[in-house]
Order: sequence, then structure tokens, then C-alpha cells
Amino acid sequence: MINISVWLYGKPAWDLNIEGSGDIDSAMLRERADELCNHLHVVADLKDNIRVKEDAVKELNNLGIDPDNIDLEEYEDICDEEDEDLEED
Repeated sequence: MINISVWLYGKPAWDLNIEGSGDIDSAMLRERADELCNHLHVVADLKDNIRVKEDAVKELNNLGIDPDNIDLEEYEDICDEEDEDLEED
């Protein structure tokens, strides 16, 4: 199993560049909504296409994302081990 930590969204005032400002433009909100939607689709695609670390590195490179900038961890799936133990009994 692989664990990938991916940014989903940040503090709205920072994402929208309105920190300390009372002015919020509806067009800016719609633009940011589209960006977040696209970003979440990329994250969902990653989840669908990745089973092992090598898959993750390949998919990230295909998306133009430097794998060195992503926290990638691969570990043995405990559920798989438990299933194997049950089959042996």
C-alpha cells in the first residue's frame, strides 16, 4: 500500500489572497472554485492509478509534478496480512 500526502486546500484568506481585506469578489470565488475542482480531480486520478511507489512516481512525472516535492510512503497493507492469516487457519 502507498500513502501520499497531497495538499487539498489551504486557509481561504490565503488561497484567495484576501488576508486582511474585507473585499471579496464573486468572480474570484468562482475562479478559485474551478481551480479547487480541477485539483481534486487530479488527486482522485492519482488515487485511481497508484498501487505501488513506482506507479506513484510515474504518474506524478506524467502530471508534471516533481515526486521529490511529495511525501511518498510505501508500506505493507495490514489488511492483506490479516487476510492471509485467516486463509492459513
